[in-house]
Amino acid sequence: MAFNTLALSQPVWLKPHYSLQKFGQSEGLSGYNVRKILVDPNGFVWTATIEGLNRFNGKTFKVFDKKASPGYRIEGTDISDISLDETGKNLWVLPSERYVHRIEINTSRVSGTYMLPVKHGQQWSTCMVVHSNIVWMGTTNGVLALNMDSGKFLPMPPLLTESYVEKIAVLDKRHLLLGLRGGLLVLFDAIGRTIVSTSAIPKTKGLGDNLFFQSIKVLQHGLIVVCTSEGIQVFSIGSDSLFTHLPAHPYSFNGRVNDILSDKEGSLWCCSPSGMYNFKSGRWEQVFVDASSLSEQWLQQVNSFVADANGAFWLGSQQGIAFMSLSPSPFIAFTKNYSNGLSLPHVRSIASVGSRLMIGLRNGLVSIEENQWKTLPVSGT
Repeated sequence: MAFNTLALSQPVWLKPHYSLQKFGQSEGLSGYNVRKILVDPNGFVWTATIEGLNRFNGKTFKVFDKKASPGYRIEGTDISDISLDETGKNLWVLPSERYVHRIEINTSRVSGTYMLPVKHGQQWSTCMVVHSNIVWMGTTNGVLALNMDSGKFLPMPPLLTESYVEKIAVLDKRHLLLGLRGGLLVLFDAIGRTIVSTSAIPKTKGLGDNLFFQSIKVLQHGLIVVCTSEGIQVFSIGSDSLFTHLPAHPYSFNGRVNDILSDKEGSLWCCSPSGMYNFKSGRWEQVFVDASSLSEQWLQQVNSFVADANGAFWLGSQQGIAFMSLSPSPFIAFTKNYSNGLSLPHVRSIASVGSRLMIGLRNGLVSIEENQWKTLPVSGT
């Protein structure tokens, strides 16, 4: 697998830095660990957390959970996924078990609640998309398909009634892509409800079945980008409806990737436990943020992100949500590094030494390189 990373030749202070505005429980978010974030046509930001669904208007949060008042109450607190329908008028909400809900966007009221069929044992809901007037839901026991007109569930082929379904994505007007536990990618005919073809995701030797789908995205030029616990893998589908794996594609990335999206300029961005990256000039380059506005660990815990109508990003993290403008800040603040607590009081001198920035303080010396701040020993009389 090809691995692209950022070049280290340019000092970190010459690279673009972005400022982020954070919102968490102190601002009214019902819980941390945001699993999914999206923006509706009215500009509201919706977040699925392990402690309820939230709607954010830029100032305050409206919480939907078991304790909410009638009209805003949903069955279940741990929200696995949320998805807009094709009209943009309804938001579908999938708690981790037993139910799926419909919320009208214009009123923000719950307008439908449906109990999911459970075949045997304990069944957990994992993912969801809305396509061709059907709500497609992945569970630990297969795929469920709810016809929005009739309110009835449709039958599925055998493979999709027992498999652990981790991710579902829309390929085109007729087909879905399914990611099954263990690394099986499935092309599914959503109209005929038949499996067209499958492809196993290549795994690291000795990994076994411990490969997990994190996200599946279809790019405008037809490429399928699969984010897994091992990295990004790229596929195409030929006229024969068979998958072709493209292991040497520049989009490939080694290491877990949680989500990926394309901005309004067509540029790709991805988030991973090693940070956030932007694909530029044929390679992935790490994204830097103003150390005074956000800790490095926060950016390493992003699970989901989405672009709003203006092209700015909303990030959902294990520590809350954040707004990120794609216009780099003209200034980079080096005041405090939240990763290790180092601060820069009483700066007396500054020098550039190769790729490092040396800061002379009244009581010591600090080195900054690739957002790593270190205190250096100083000897003297």
